[in-house]
This record gives sequence, structure tokens and C-alpha cells, in this order.
Amino acid sequence: MRKASADAVGGSLTFWYNENSMFSDLISYLHSLIVSMGALGVFLGVIIEEVIAPIPSAVVIMGAAFLMIPAELGWLEALWMIFWKIAIPASAGMVVGSSLIYGIGFWGGKPAIVRWGRWFGIRWSDIEKAESRLSKKHADVLALFFFRTIPIIPSVVLSAFYGVIRVPWKIYALVTFAGSIIRSFVLGIIAWKAQGAYTVIAEKFNKLEDLVIVAVVAAALAGIGWFIWKKKKNQSQQEI
Repeated sequence: MRKASADAVGGSLTFWYNENSMFSDLISYLHSLIVSMGALGVFLGVIIEEVIAPIPSAVVIMGAAFLMIPAELGWLEALWMIFWKIAIPASAGMVVGSSLIYGIGFWGGKPAIVRWGRWFGIRWSDIEKAESRLSKKHADVLALFFFRTIPIIPSVVLSAFYGVIRVPWKIYALVTFAGSIIRSFVLGIIAWKAQGAYTVIAEKFNKLEDLVIVAVVAAALAGIGWFIWKKKKNQSQQEI
């Protein structure tokens, strides 16, 4: 393990934040955690990464692969180490960390929609209908699995959404764990092969993730606008 590299790696990640930013210090701390604790550090680092949304989601996993997997290893041994020392603990950390966001959506979604949903033309009964449809379709569970495997899909969006529509936690946790294994494994391989250049790749992933967030917000606003327009149109037709 590259113990001497932790500070350098943390410093190289300040392209996301100012040099005095608490986030750059936190990223350096996360990498130091990985160096000192190994797989347990990966587990704890991903939990922290999930809870603190502004931290780029690929930082911990890609940094762990660079720090923990020697560049000179053969493919078979490297893949084995990436799977057991990075992908598995990272996926477990993803379940634990994202469950907080899931819980906020699960317990806070209904009161928020009941109180403010009418301003957007949304009722809790609409959410219950969506929940009923999702619970009866295996395709929707597979969709969660698929989205979890993609590095540029923001975890916080998935966690909050599936919490609001109240997908059973056991299903959420199982699918999140399985999908995150693939995501973490792929990110680990990329960082291991890229070595020090992984920070450039991680930055690109972060920018793409930001674009996805913007697209999701825009789509949500457009959907709310369409829903309100359709509802008013139906009301006007009934009055006629």
C-alpha cells in the first residue's frame, strides 16, 4: 500500500475545491483513513462520502484502488484484490450511507408532499399509485440495479427517490449492494490502470454527475409543470 502517497493524492484532488476548503481537507482525511485501515477505511470512507453529498462520489473508491492495489500486480491478482478489498466494503458502505438519504425520503417525503404538494399539483395518493405500480414490477427493481451500476448517476437522487416512493428497505438494500459491487469494481479497475492519472478521470466523472443532477432537476420541474397543466386542462373540460 502506498502510505507515502496519501497526502499527495489528497492534494491532487483540490481541483474540486479551494485549497483552504474543508472538503479538500476531508478528502485528504478519507484517503489517510484508507491507508491506515485498508478495507475498513474504504467502508467508512464511502459512508462519509454518501452522507456528505458535495464530495465527488468516485473519490473514495478510485483513491482506494490507487493506494491499495500495486501497479505491478497481474490482472488476476489485482481483480481479486479490487473485488474483496474495495468493491465489497464500498458496496456495504453504500448501503449504510445511502440508507440515511433513503430514510429521509421515506419518513419525510409524505409530510412534505401532504403539506406543499398541492402547490405543485401533487397529492400523496399519486405517490401511493406509483408505489403500487413499482412494487408489482420486477423491471423497476432491475432499473434500480442498473442505475446503481453507472458511475455518473448520483446516488443521492436514487436514494431519495426510492425512499419517497417507499420501496421496501430490504429490496432497496439488496439491490443497492449488488449494483454498487459492479460500479465499485469498474471504478477500481479504471483507477488501478490509470494510476496517478485517475484524478483526471474522477474529475470527468464528477462533471458528468453534475450534469445528470441538472438534467434530473430540469426533468422534475418539467414533469411538475406538465402535471399541473394537464390537471388544469381536465378541470376546465369538466366545467364545460
